Amino acid sequence: METLRRHRIHLLALREADLQRQMAAAELHVSYGQIHSLERMQQQAREQLIKLEDLRLKQMKVYEEAHRNKELLAGMREDHLDLYRREQTRQEQNIMDDNFASRRAMR
Repeated sequence: METLRRHRIHLLALREADLQRQMAAAELHVSYGQIHSLERMQQQAREQLIKLEDLRLKQMKVYEEAHRNKELLAGMREDHLDLYRREQTRQEQNIMDDNFASRRAMR
């Protein structure tokens, strides 16, 4: 976009210089056409930039939601793993208690 802006300024300067000297109407018409074309290209570039920025914002929202979901699932996984380990420890303790009780009963 900066290149288009510089090119437009250059064409305007050339046109002003040409206006200082005599020039054919056709040359002036071509000059205006070039400037108009560059302005249209700048407008299209601005519109494309706006569309891309909107798309970037939408993609950021999708990413943030996916990241939140991932964090939520990771937290749930940790909770389930912790619950599983506690249950395993409790079962191991019950087995050891049963073994101890049966040995004691045998004496």
